[in-house]
Amino acid sequence: MSGVFNLTDQRRARRKRASTAVIVTNVINDQPLGHLGNLSVTGMMLISNEPPCLDAVYQVRFALPDSAHSVPALELGIQTQWFEVAATPGQYWVGYRIIAISAAQTAAIEAWLG
Repeated sequence: MSGVFNLTDQRRARRKRASTAVIVTNVINDQPLGHLGNLSVTGMMLISNEPPCLDAVYQVRFALPDSAHSVPALELGIQTQWFEVAATPGQYWVGYRIIAISAAQTAAIEAWLG
């Protein structure tokens, strides 16, 4: 069952898929929230083993995959926007909007996007 609605057609920011497994960690409980599917300066998609709470707000930490720059782990505020059940049983695709990000972290993501 899908949550809310899929915002795929409303995306305007350039996104890039993660080429390696990048674990995104919930900073509050130090537990994995999911693996990074793709990332833009305005949002991200995670692949999760748990269905998300819609409209939930999280503080997360992760390192940019394959970054040519020596960027420390990013720490961002994100909010759940949508989710879909993935083709793999027990997995969910979850879309998040970035709601708290520093200028330096925005620049790091833009550099990673190329």
